[in-house]
Amino acid sequence: MCTKLIVCIFLWTSLSGGTPMPAVNSTSQLDSVVEMVSKKCFTVRDHELFSGDIVKNHMAKLVNFYLGDVAIQTIGLAEMRRALGYAPLGPWAQYRRPSEEEIEGATSVEEYYELKEPRDTERSLNWSELNEENVPPAIGFLDERYPEIRAIYRLNFGEIHSDVTREQVDRIIDKWWSITLKISKALPVRDVCKKTTKTKKEFRGEMESVI
Repeated sequence: MCTKLIVCIFLWTSLSGGTPMPAVNSTSQLDSVVEMVSKKCFTVRDHELFSGDIVKNHMAKLVNFYLGDVAIQTIGLAEMRRALGYAPLGPWAQYRRPSEEEIEGATSVEEYYELKEPRDTERSLNWSELNEENVPPAIGFLDERYPEIRAIYRLNFGEIHSDVTREQVDRIIDKWWSITLKISKALPVRDVCKKTTKTKKEFRGEMESVI
């Protein structure tokens, strides 16, 4: 029931242009989504599709170990920008962390957001493992198989658009971190329809044994 409710919210906000639905408990809904995601698993074919069908079996699992977090982060960032009424994410650039002085000196709230937006080397041109074009197939897979992930971001973020303040930016970024960490931990990209948790070193060991 909880999963169906979140999908309904997602469809409602998509079709109604953001017209508010009756209030729901977003915290309990997030917990329900985390539980739902954690109980599913990836087949070998799911892993291949998630990786964009560019590699197979063990190699796909290794790619997805890195790709899962990036795909979830990107969905969340897109929904955060949508809620704030800002432009979509641009292409990857060189990784650079702004200084506190730069952030405090922002001349507009939008500039403040751009400087505060969560950054990671794994979503930049500095990432040595994968390229930006590897990410869209994973996002498409999640939107098809786990539409509740995007819906829970949208439910928690709401729609702000006008008169955004720095305080609202800080709060929505905090929400992004909370949701992203929980969903990333739950997504079964380390599994093939059984619960086994492996480290990146163990995955590399698997790869060395089959190459």
